[in-house]
Amino acid sequence: MSKIKLIVSDFDGTLFRSDKTLSERTVQIAKRCEQTGVIFTVATGRMYRTIAPYINQLGITAPVIAYNGACIVHDGRELFSRTVPKDAAMVIMEIFKTNNWNLLSFVNDKLQTNRLSDAVQDNYLRNLELPLVEMGERFWNYYEPSFKYLSCVTDNDLAQQMGEALKERLGQTVNFVYTCPHFQIMAPEITKASGLRWLAEYYNIAMENVAAFGDEANDIEMITEAGYGYAVANATEELLAVAKVVVGSNDEDGVAEKIDELLAQ
Repeated sequence: MSKIKLIVSDFDGTLFRSDKTLSERTVQIAKRCEQTGVIFTVATGRMYRTIAPYINQLGITAPVIAYNGACIVHDGRELFSRTVPKDAAMVIMEIFKTNNWNLLSFVNDKLQTNRLSDAVQDNYLRNLELPLVEMGERFWNYYEPSFKYLSCVTDNDLAQQMGEALKERLGQTVNFVYTCPHFQIMAPEITKASGLRWLAEYYNIAMENVAAFGDEANDIEMITEAGYGYAVANATEELLAVAKVVVGSNDEDGVAEKIDELLAQ
């Protein structure tokens, strides 16, 4: 077995329990990684602002992969960032406005939208304290560099319709992923895996010495490219189908249990 030097885990649904807490076992295993010289960090679709308190709780000192790989942050400082190209962003705005689909843009750790819809309130903001700028109709014709766009969708058919509309108009000039209830749009080739590759290169670590954990569709590339890719038991069927190994669920501290085993080898 190749020695694991870098461990990267998704956060929500993987480390984060269903009761919206981190277990003491998870916190302690993250800190033990630091003590034993194994780099441990998180790759998340979240903005850095909302993950930062948990990064502190876990004692993580390595850079964090945020916005599904669109931004890598270390101690609040951006080491890497890539926003959705302006031409593509304006087409995204046109598509979503024409179809009356809700849309959020993520600009410098703040959210912008035309209006606060029930879908956004219920499926994104309910448990988060975030600054939201409601811009009215001006939102659809206004551009600021955005790390990602997000629409709150609970209907799989509607999410598929969104994806087809983007493919038809934009082809490969954007990347998108649906993790119910979040339809997320990033710059081309931006994924958690691209963030993982950047981080491995930053530390001069071969991918064969990297372990990754996840639970959703936006983790697929990351766990398939890592030398050791693990899905938690509560992962989606799509992810379970490609995972090399399945560990215990987020509520069973599956990630912590597996890391404990890896550190003992």
